[in-house]
Amino acid sequence: TQTEIRLQFILEAVLLSLVGGTVAIATVHWATIGVANKFELPYEFELETATLALSSAVVVGVGSVFFPAVQASKLDPVKALRSSK
Repeated sequence: TQTEIRLQFILEAVLLSLVGGTVAIATVHWATIGVANKFELPYEFELETATLALSSAVVVGVGSVFFPAVQASKLDPVKALRSSK
């Protein structure tokens, strides 16, 4: 149904955004630790900031896939599969 197709697109966007955001946060965290240690700078990981960044990634991910999901849900699956090469 149309709702299932939309939810599939949105769920995929949420999962990809969560994975991408988590990898980005971890990468930046470890890089910042390295730079802070090298230059003897203070660094403190703030969970609130990481949560905000991850939430923002999910919102952007869902926002960028919402309209294509609506369009895809309006297509007839048989016609869409038949016309794709």
